[in-house]
Amino acid sequence: MNKPFLASFTILCVLFSVLLMGLALNVPTIKASETIYIRSNGSVDPPTAPISSVDNVTYTFNDNISESIVVERSNIIIDGAGFTVEGPGWGNGFRLYNVSNVTIKKANIKNFFHGVYLNYTSGSSISENNVTANIYDGIRLEQSSGNTISRNNATENGNDGIKLFSDSNNNVISENRITGNGNDGIQLYECLNNSVSETT
Repeated sequence: MNKPFLASFTILCVLFSVLLMGLALNVPTIKASETIYIRSNGSVDPPTAPISSVDNVTYTFNDNISESIVVERSNIIIDGAGFTVEGPGWGNGFRLYNVSNVTIKKANIKNFFHGVYLNYTSGSSISENNVTANIYDGIRLEQSSGNTISRNNATENGNDGIKLFSDSNNNVISENRITGNGNDGIQLYECLNNSVSETT
């Protein structure tokens, strides 16, 4: 038997053995995370997400979540019920875009770029959440006015605990606990007439 053939045969045997070992060990496949949407029509996509609603107004968590949540529906309440939304170190925990009158409460939100990100959003309430250990800002508002941010713990975020910028006007920030963030507790940049009170 010539040497090149023997070498090729040996390599094939090794590869086949590795394949069989992997099958025998039943190595699990890694599933990519999937963004959860609360659609403008009130549905939750995917429907297997642990978020329930009987009226398409109040949405309640049933378990911890390891994906970003994008809110496309106005006039709703999202109750985290003490569960955790934990990211992979990027994305946004909650992203509200061009909606109004949305309440997000009682959730633990961590390990995203931004824990809660409001963009072109008005009349909404972010309250009683623990927003911690996010890469940049805990709660970030961009071009979002007339919102209330109250009674949250915004701690240990990489940049700011709460950041308002780019024409985010007439917002109320009250009774928040903001400590241990990498840059500022609260940063207001290029915005007007915001109220900050009773924050520690």
